[in-house]
This record gives sequence, C-alpha cells and structure tokens, in this order.
Amino acid sequence: MAELYDARVNEARSNYYDKKSAENKYEWNDKLRDSTTVYIGNLAFDTKEEAIYEFFSSFGHIVRVVMGLNARTKEPCGFAFVQYRTHDEAHLSVALASGAKLDDREIRVDWDSGEGIDSAARKFGRGHHGIQWRDEFREEYDERRGGEGGGLNYEEENQKLRNEMRMAAAGGRTDEDVNRLKRGRSDTATGEGPGMPPLMPPPGGFNSMPPPMPFNAMPPPIAFNAMP
Repeated sequence: MAELYDARVNEARSNYYDKKSAENKYEWNDKLRDSTTVYIGNLAFDTKEEAIYEFFSSFGHIVRVVMGLNARTKEPCGFAFVQYRTHDEAHLSVALASGAKLDDREIRVDWDSGEGIDSAARKFGRGHHGIQWRDEFREEYDERRGGEGGGLNYEEENQKLRNEMRMAAAGGRTDEDVNRLKRGRSDTATGEGPGMPPLMPPPGGFNSMPPPMPFNAMPPPIAFNAMP
C-alpha cells in the first residue's frame, strides 16, 4: 500500500492547460511549479462548496474554494478551484483525489496556476448557454449535470470558429488576436470534454488569408429586361 501511495504521489502531473492563462503547455507548466491551486472537474451541479471543502481538506489546509458558475444563471456548473496553503498539499490532492468519488461522481483533479480564478474568464462556463463546452456538446442525459446537453454540434461549432478566425484575420487583427479568439472558445480544462479543436494557421499566418470580397466589388445582378 505504501508503494502504491508513493507511486501516485510521484506521478502527479498536469494533463491539461488553460488556454486563457498561457500561450502553450510549456508556459503553463512553468506557472505550475510553485502553484498551490488545483482544478476539480466532473462535479455534480448540486455539489455544495461545503462538501468540496470537507473532502479536499483531507489533503491539507485550504485557503479558499472558488466554485465554477454558469455564466447566465450564476449557479454552480460542475467545476471548482481549491487553493491550498502549500504546493506540497496541492500536489498530494492531485495525486490522490483524482478518480475518487464525491457525491457519487468520479471527479477529475488537476493542477491549476491559480491565476485569475475569481475573474469571469476563469470561474464562469464558456459555452453558449453559460455552461462548460463539454456539456454543450454532450449527447447523453446526465441528471447530475443539468440533464440534457446543450444540443450543439461539434463540427458546426468548429466551422463557426474557423469562420470567425478568418474574418478576424481579414479585418487586420494580428495572429495573436486570432489565437486569443480561439482560446476564448475552450473550456477551463482542455481535458474536460472535447472543447474547441486546435486550428493550425496557413503558411504566412492567418493574416495571409485573402479578405472576403466587399459587397461593392460583387457583379450587379442581371436585370430582367436584359435576359434573352
């Protein structure tokens, strides 16, 4: 048992990064070196902050719990952040709590940078209905996460994102602006459901894409009296 405990603690590492907080996984991992914060996913919508506090205090002294909220209703929407006093306490939580059950649901626990967890960009769901993207795309019924999913089609949303990025690039916005748009359409944890897929820029960057034809450059419609 002691060997299993040691193995899980030693292997605790981050499997995701928050695209709103870092440009890439290298930058994200650098932010985790001294982090004292963990991300908890796959919570039931009705799991209370008190239950999270009680469960995760088993691994160390908790400074605070920040509940993830539906951006529209401001009700809990299935994720949270827990900030510990020390890095080692957070490390123990990631190593031992991920895969455990809280309120009869298997939860995910992963590292988080702890940056901006009180901000709207971090604590609110990023989907169209205020929930997480994983629930927007979810097809199966999940009574503990609001019942039916958001009814969105993955491929259709992907195409919408591509169109938005092309229009942003055609409007003179930089590659960084376009990438920021892409990051804004992903969940807090990219491992938490499909999120929005990565989109590779064309050679020369997104700004190299031809702009859409302006309306005044389009040929006029054929007049009826000009038709043979």
